Amino acid sequence: MRIIENMSDNMLLLFRTNSCAICDMMTEKLETFLEDKDIDIRIVQISEEPALKGQYLVFTAPTLLYLKNGEEVFREAGFFDFNKLERMLENELNQGN
Repeated sequence: MRIIENMSDNMLLLFRTNSCAICDMMTEKLETFLEDKDIDIRIVQISEEPALKGQYLVFTAPTLLYLKNGEEVFREAGFFDFNKLERMLENELNQGN
């Protein structure tokens, strides 16, 4: 996992707020889940980047998106289903091999 500042074509985007206990919990679980995975993630504080919130039609926090070639192919909001995320990542990352 690499936490990045800019956008890339294939990446996870985590939209969160500072005053959200669920965001804190899901961010921590997501960071643990991604420790051994070769994937970029950008953590977006909604209050600091409202244009991204609008661009990706994010209405709740936390929201997790996976972008492939710049296009959204996966979305989870609230409590993330990590089994579903694992299956999606395995499928997407194996397609590149």
